[in-house]
Amino acid sequence: MLSIDDYQKRKAADMQAALDLAAIIQNSKDPTVKYKDSRPIMDLKHMLETSASDEWYGDHVAFYQKIKPSPDYQSITYKQTLEDVNALGTALSDAGLKDKKIVIIQRKNEPR
Repeated sequence: MLSIDDYQKRKAADMQAALDLAAIIQNSKDPTVKYKDSRPIMDLKHMLETSASDEWYGDHVAFYQKIKPSPDYQSITYKQTLEDVNALGTALSDAGLKDKKIVIIQRKNEPR
């Protein structure tokens, strides 16, 4: 288990690496680099948290979800996605899975 100091040092190093990469992308002269206005992203959690902020995409639609039996799609915002991910994390932690490695698999339901 990492100490708080070691964790903070690792996160600071991750952020610096993300800033360095964003600078490389922004300053690239390569014509195949299309999205030069990028932000530093350390990991998936950081990407979702920043995307769900009001500064970025907060209330914009991230996904459309179809809930049976309705023929309509429900829009899911970036903020709702973050809330759902955090709720899942809390539920897994409450189930005794904190600090455990888990796999989440979704199988498409076949029509019966």
